[in-house]
Amino acid sequence: MKRKRSKKTLRKIARAHLIFSVGLFILYVALAAIYSPKFLISDIREKSRVLADETIAITARVLGPPAEPIVSGSAVCSNGSLSINLDWPDDENSESFSIERDGLSLVDGLANSQYRDDVVAINISYSYVVTAWGTMGPGNAVSQPIAITTPAECQTVPSPPKIIVVALIGNPVENYGGLPKINSSRPVISGIVDIPNAIISFLLYSSTVISSQTIANSNGYWNWIPPIDIEPGLHTVFITAINPFDQSKSTSTSFNFFVLGEESKEKSKDKKSKSPNAVTPSSPESSSSEPNVPSQEEKNIEIPIDFSLSLGNNAIFQGKNLNLKFTIDKLDSSAEGSSAIIRYTIFDEKGESKISILDNAKLNLGETIEKNITIPGYFKKGQYRVRTEIIFNQYNVSQDQIFSVLERSVLKLGGGTMITYPELLSNLGLVASFLIFLLLFWLFLFFREHRLYVHSLRHITEKNLRKIGLFGPKRKGVSR
Repeated sequence: MKRKRSKKTLRKIARAHLIFSVGLFILYVALAAIYSPKFLISDIREKSRVLADETIAITARVLGPPAEPIVSGSAVCSNGSLSINLDWPDDENSESFSIERDGLSLVDGLANSQYRDDVVAINISYSYVVTAWGTMGPGNAVSQPIAITTPAECQTVPSPPKIIVVALIGNPVENYGGLPKINSSRPVISGIVDIPNAIISFLLYSSTVISSQTIANSNGYWNWIPPIDIEPGLHTVFITAINPFDQSKSTSTSFNFFVLGEESKEKSKDKKSKSPNAVTPSSPESSSSEPNVPSQEEKNIEIPIDFSLSLGNNAIFQGKNLNLKFTIDKLDSSAEGSSAIIRYTIFDEKGESKISILDNAKLNLGETIEKNITIPGYFKKGQYRVRTEIIFNQYNVSQDQIFSVLERSVLKLGGGTMITYPELLSNLGLVASFLIFLLLFWLFLFFREHRLYVHSLRHITEKNLRKIGLFGPKRKGVSR
């Protein structure tokens, strides 16, 4: 009787467990799908990777992954100059290197296994991380952080600000005797300036005159991708860095590069190069396209339109609106009332376009245009860049602003500790998965118990016990 009661109790527990587990899993799927289908897919994928066998991926990377850079460094004060010199062993499997300082990008596209950081101050500790990028696409290796402290005393001689173009398409443009030649109509140009958070302006003459503006990070690192395709031919890009707190302090530089046409691209495929994306010296005569380098008079031609861009808030929660305003500060009288295309683009930390919106507008001097862009809930926490472009006649004028995306909190536990929606949903899915596993384990135990019970009914009977003398008046092996 007690056994029957215990079985009924276990059945009730199992039924309640089944209802709770399935209900919790359905709740997890429903909430995650409402929050963001992309989050649901990525969360399930991450959980499945824990159980997945990644032997194939590891075997593929054995062919030549980059070696982890073992970084050494020292602070040097010499001849009125303070710097930190970094060095790490050469690696034949590494195509280029990038460096982060204090968690922010410092430089990328380095071909050499050493770097000198001149933008440092006395008696300050800096943390560096070097990433080696291999020829196998996503293959990379990250070094351990190294902290270096500059000396407390160093008699430095103030020098004028300088801007350096470090990389073009992830390859150095320095130390080339000829002209950098690329096969991309959207070259990625990156560099460094010794003005933290400097305003970086770009001017490039193509079939459309491109005037663009972005902001360097606190390390002075900047990168830029033209907002439109550049036609094949010879080009010059003019770069100016301006101190945001003192407009009189600025520095400028320029360099030439050549964009290959389709015919030149086919010819370049037959030539051997050091790496798949290498920038090699070339001369303008190697293409049939007409050179497109502006003269000094053309360089001094003013852009007929200019505007200022501001954000309502530099930190936005997931699912909220990013409010931006731009005011037309300069406009030629001939363009007053003309139609223009306004394009808003949001880029992530890797420079990938996440949102692109096109609007039409009438150009009027002094007019302020507002735009609200909803930040999707699936955007990950981090830093993003919004670009506003005004496309007018043969001009493309754009400006960038940096903003951060924050995760929405569900519970605030005090002391700065909080639980966000992604954390809640991910933990909810983990609990649901565990309960379902526990349910399967319970079902296995019940199945095993039922099987043993059926087995006992078939083999342990009163008749069989009586035959072997364990039941009845004559029991074997039992004394009175």
